[in-house]
Amino acid sequence: MKTLRALRNKCRRNRDGGALLMVLMVLMVMSILGLGLMAQGSSDAVETVRDLSRAEAFWMAEAGLNELKAIITLEENRRPLDRYDLVNEDAPVLSRTFEGVGSYEVYVREATAEQGDEGMHYAVEVIGRSKSGADPVRLTSALRLPTISEDVYTSNDEGSIWFSNSDKIYGPMRTNGRLNIDGTPTFYGYVRTSASTVNYDSDSGRLGTYIDPRVFTAGLEFGAPESDFNPDLIDEMEEKSGMAPIESDCDISFISDSRYVVSEQVATTAYRDVTVIVDYEFQEETYYDRRGRPRTRWVLVPIYDTREEAYTVWTTVSSTNYIDSIGTPDIDDNIIYVTGDVTVHGEVGGRVSVVSEGKITIIDDIIYSSTISNPDHTEWADDYEPDSDETLGLYAKEMVQIDQINPWDDINVHASIFVTEQDVGDSFSRGFCVNGTDASTRLGEPTINLYGSIMQYQRGGVGYLGGYGYVKRYCHDERFRLAPPPGSPYAPPEFFGWKMADL
Repeated sequence: MKTLRALRNKCRRNRDGGALLMVLMVLMVMSILGLGLMAQGSSDAVETVRDLSRAEAFWMAEAGLNELKAIITLEENRRPLDRYDLVNEDAPVLSRTFEGVGSYEVYVREATAEQGDEGMHYAVEVIGRSKSGADPVRLTSALRLPTISEDVYTSNDEGSIWFSNSDKIYGPMRTNGRLNIDGTPTFYGYVRTSASTVNYDSDSGRLGTYIDPRVFTAGLEFGAPESDFNPDLIDEMEEKSGMAPIESDCDISFISDSRYVVSEQVATTAYRDVTVIVDYEFQEETYYDRRGRPRTRWVLVPIYDTREEAYTVWTTVSSTNYIDSIGTPDIDDNIIYVTGDVTVHGEVGGRVSVVSEGKITIIDDIIYSSTISNPDHTEWADDYEPDSDETLGLYAKEMVQIDQINPWDDINVHASIFVTEQDVGDSFSRGFCVNGTDASTRLGEPTINLYGSIMQYQRGGVGYLGGYGYVKRYCHDERFRLAPPPGSPYAPPEFFGWKMADL
């Protein structure tokens, strides 16, 4: 019995030790779990703070991008950004710090070659930082400044003027009006119209919604957004000019070595002696009657005086100037501003624009001097590429008209043409047009070889259906997308998205 009791006591003592061991093991596991939870909570808190810091940095970067957009969207700032110190390869162009919130830096640089090929002008980089300065965020974007020379042809109102069989248009084009198509002219670029149909000639049997592939070889878009026409753009160009305006009608002849000659009618005052009647008086006069007897009578006679009279003498005065001397170096203000009408012709050897408050008349070829040696300069061969520093703008309120000295030849025009007037004249006295008499009498249809672009509020006429007037052969000067002529108006800037990048 004693042995059995002792054995029981021993077993009871062994069970007490096992329970203690179990309690210790449970406490150890709970401690480990508690420490793990504390560590996880601390890690989550750190991550939350870090996420908030990155969010603050992102908000700062986004604010910097929005400030840049706000600045360059202002109408007075629609011009190359380097004109008002918004391009710098090394330093930020905008830098802001908001106490207790964060900061941002905005960098604007010239577009890379790859971006330039895509039509971009500038590369944009924004770095945003939270109030702690930790975890900065970097946003990148691309920016372009659309110009009025984006397309080879742009109009607001087509009126009753037609494109016809022999017309060939190389490059994108758009109109706010309805296109009139007679026969099968050829458009080699994408065409946009704000209208819902095309007005085909009645004999063709083509429906207005039909997109004729023989005509629209690159496609046609109906219902496109309307282009914006600002009639005040000509007045704004006077402020951009680097020279005093010419306040009379004139002729401008361009010479290939970057010179131009201005011939204008200048009024001078001259004086001459003139005899005038200043009064009348009665004088006694002797006369003889039929019998030869002397008689007297009173007659009214004028009293004369000699005076000096001023009169106006018009003389032609010519002056030779250099294009590069018009404006200020590094500022694109090579603008010849004329308050009257102007005729132009010659070989342009620089970057220049002619602006008229009246009309501009092209009386002979006006081409870039660097294309003279190219025998295909009117054919736009594959190697046809004028010098980058040769561009011409012809901007007028009333019209840009062709009125050749020799009206039977083809005419070659290298320029960006822009006409703003909305309500003037008939088809041959508005927009880009030709002299109406030439258009109505000229059979055989010589060609307008235009290398550049045309933008006109109301389309002007260059010929009549039936073989009279000119054939249109327009080719887009794609350089104008990135480097238009001086003073060229710009549309609102376009940002091409943004993306986050490693810092």
